[in-house]
Amino acid sequence: MPNQHEVENALKAAFEGPEIKGIKINGHTFNVKPMAIHRSDNSATANGHISHHLANRPDDQVHFTLHIVNGVPQKPDVSIDPGGWPKILETIAGFLPDSWTEDAIGIKEKDVVAAVKHAEKLLEGDSWQGAVSFLLAIFLTRLASNFNLGQMSNALSEAKQLRPWNIYITSALNGQPFGGWSEVQSGGTTDRPVTAAAFGSRLYVAAKGVDDAMIYVNSALDQHAFDGWSQVPSGGTPHALAMAGFVDRLYLFAVGFDGKIYINSAREGHAFEGWSEVQGQAFTKKPVAACAFKDRLFCFEIGTDDQIYVNSAVHGQPFGTWDPIPSGGTPHGVAAAVLGERLYIFVTGYDGRIYGTSALYGQPFDPLWEVQGGGTTDSKVSAASFAGRLYICAKGIGDKGIYINSAAMDHPFDGWSPIPGQITYDAPAIAAFSDRLYVFAEG
Repeated sequence: MPNQHEVENALKAAFEGPEIKGIKINGHTFNVKPMAIHRSDNSATANGHISHHLANRPDDQVHFTLHIVNGVPQKPDVSIDPGGWPKILETIAGFLPDSWTEDAIGIKEKDVVAAVKHAEKLLEGDSWQGAVSFLLAIFLTRLASNFNLGQMSNALSEAKQLRPWNIYITSALNGQPFGGWSEVQSGGTTDRPVTAAAFGSRLYVAAKGVDDAMIYVNSALDQHAFDGWSQVPSGGTPHALAMAGFVDRLYLFAVGFDGKIYINSAREGHAFEGWSEVQGQAFTKKPVAACAFKDRLFCFEIGTDDQIYVNSAVHGQPFGTWDPIPSGGTPHGVAAAVLGERLYIFVTGYDGRIYGTSALYGQPFDPLWEVQGGGTTDSKVSAASFAGRLYICAKGIGDKGIYINSAAMDHPFDGWSPIPGQITYDAPAIAAFSDRLYVFAEG
């Protein structure tokens, strides 16, 4: 799949200018010139030019006209002056979502996301014509929706129009800067945020598979390479996972394709024993979070009302009921961590700001407060405690950088600092293990 940054560059060049050269889509290089756009009422026309760069031959020149009539995208007019290949790109068809009809007024983000997903189908094989078809479909989608670049970026992220992400790791000793990034061994890829947890003598990372949506786990001994990815049998998920060590077991939580929340566990050195539904009959469309606190294992979910709910279980006992945690709601997932005598959770608000709350054992959660430092993000955050401090890790919005913030017990957070050397396309993961704090990114 195309890298989102490259697609955003193509959108910027076509709609805002100036020309951007060297845009890479599906292994092919393109130069995209600004379009001449004319709008009237609920219709629009855009004339544009894309060149397909060839190393040792004249470039292929693609001239096109995009049409919007009464808010509905029409079949583009396309002509090609072939430089290296004589094949003619004909038309773009079949990428529009069913919800875009002749009476469609006020296109919503879900429609744009659907259009982007349909546009990916045009990327057949490795042909450059398929890559051009994809770009024109994305241009047509933005022209019809009149979304700004930021809104298109969000829609692209939601549609996951990216190549599978490699998984990277870095770490730091207490009070020291993070070292360099390296890829987690065995070459796993994912299209959702990973999750990480320490358990027994190992550091674990869990990820959703890209093509099969199955669940995979990798682990490493302290200061050793990761062993390799192993599939957890029978489970599949459309979302990121949650993981926590509790008593003598490592627990995995996953949201099924049916929206129910499932749990699995394994003793150290043993296979996972099987999936079962978490009691309480929850339903969610967002990733869950998990954390051990005192003698209970906690699970947090975002309901269909975007409110936060919590459930917990004593070791060996079933979970109870899902209780609401008062908040303004969140469009993303939850992060949870324990420091001292308190259980903390962190969420991203609708305004992109990061909020936290905490509770003593057996007590209700305090009102939400904004994490000091003024950071914003467009995804969920992650949290962990390490060496007497509480850490939060977040993805930057514009630069996709990785940022970290921390606080000593009962003190405000110090402020956000970048972890250099890596970007991430979704929420980073953070975990404390042995004498190091580890951060994982999807890039």
